[in-house]
Amino acid sequence: METISITLPIYQTINGKTVLIGLNWYRNDHYQVLNKIKRLYSQEIFLKLRRDKAVFGMYCVEYNLYYKNSSCDLMNVVAVIDKFFQDALQKLKIVINDNVKHCCNVSSRVIGQDKINPRIEIIVRSI
Repeated sequence: METISITLPIYQTINGKTVLIGLNWYRNDHYQVLNKIKRLYSQEIFLKLRRDKAVFGMYCVEYNLYYKNSSCDLMNVVAVIDKFFQDALQKLKIVINDNVKHCCNVSSRVIGQDKINPRIEIIVRSI
C-alpha cells in the first residue's frame, strides 16, 4: 500500500493579518486574496511532495488537526485545506482525479491543542 504524508499550517498572514484558513475566512475574503493563498499552499505542497512519484488510482485521505484555539471548527478548516490539497495532488499527477471514482474516503479528527504550532497533518493512502 502506497502512503504519503504532509504537514501544513492552518494559519496564514494576509496583508499583515494572521487568519485561520477555513470557511469563515474563505467565504468573506476577496477572490484575489483567496487565489493568492491557494497559490501559496500549492507551492508549499509542491515543494514537500515533488519527489513523491506514486500515482494513486483509488485512495483515501486522513486529516489530523492540531488547533491553536478551542473556537477552531474542524470541518471549516478541513473543507478549505482539502480543496487546496487535492487540487495540488492532481496538478502534481500524484492522483488521477479527486472525484468519487478515485477519492473513496476522507476522514478528519482533532488530535489536540498546539498553541505554538497549530497545523494539519495529512495522510494519503492507496486503496
